[in-house]
Amino acid sequence: MYRYIVFLLQMMLWSGYTVAEWISRRDHIEYKWLMFIIVLYLALVIGKRFIHSKQEITIITIVSLSSFYICRYLFEWLFINL
Repeated sequence: MYRYIVFLLQMMLWSGYTVAEWISRRDHIEYKWLMFIIVLYLALVIGKRFIHSKQEITIITIVSLSSFYICRYLFEWLFINL
């Protein structure tokens, strides 16, 4: 159950990152990378709060990040091709 909660919280965090990235589209690439690293760290801290296995936290974070970007890509592809 905690894995699912961590996954959902991380998905919300990645969504917030996407909004922040969209708002700061004119920023330099270094600032965007810094923001990504900070959000990635926050995702790991959220996972650590609920789950105490580092390996499990890493896997959940990779899966949530991958699934978020796959869904984002499919969503953008769907609306560009319509």
